Amino acid sequence: MFKQQFLLIIIFLPLFSFTQNLSGIIYDESSRLAGIKVVNLTNGKTVYSGENGNFAIKAKINDSILFSSYNHELKSLNIESGHLNDIQVIVLKKRIHELQAVELTEKFIPKNIDIDEYNKNITQQLKEDMKRDPLKYGLTPDTNLDLIKAASLLIGLFKKSKEATQKYISFRSLDSLFKNHTLFNEKLLSKSLRIAPDQKNLFLFFCENQQINDELLKTENHFLLLDRLVEISKEYKKELTSGEKQ
Repeated sequence: MFKQQFLLIIIFLPLFSFTQNLSGIIYDESSRLAGIKVVNLTNGKTVYSGENGNFAIKAKINDSILFSSYNHELKSLNIESGHLNDIQVIVLKKRIHELQAVELTEKFIPKNIDIDEYNKNITQQLKEDMKRDPLKYGLTPDTNLDLIKAASLLIGLFKKSKEATQKYISFRSLDSLFKNHTLFNEKLLSKSLRIAPDQKNLFLFFCENQQINDELLKTENHFLLLDRLVEISKEYKKELTSGEKQ
């Protein structure tokens, strides 16, 4: 009987590690932080910090935890045994949203704009850019595509009025897109965006924080979404580089 009980303890003991919690308080340099998104990238669990910055999330040793906020830089934590025994203090660094300086050299005089000529120039620029770098738009050099039609999609998007309530693409939507789409896939992430497989989730959370218009999820706007992801991937690499230097 004793041997059977001992055997059951050995069998089920590893399961207890899955019920442990990582608990802590989130600060920045000025105060405790409420509403910070805390994600266990290993098991997919998500919680948000409370009014006093407190949080608790299910975790085990070697799990990766991500703390994200639009107004703060991303912070990740790889769980070690000591993290599960004590209350953790997580300090986030505020993100600086820089605006480019504009130097006014002379009085601005509004001009009448020829819309047809403006659209024609935009179309020509897109055609030339697609020919120079087709992979940037998810195309191969021999792909047959009506470039003028594709460019007109961009112009059409500019003409649409914005909705009163703006919606943004979530991590879950991006994750689903890259799992099920023929263009937006693992190959695009690694080859075109140059995102390593082990950084996929971190990059998608970074994208969520950039507040991408969810209109770009529509099929007719996918080449615009790709262009936006290319820009964001450059910002993501800059942030990673700056974090390594610190």
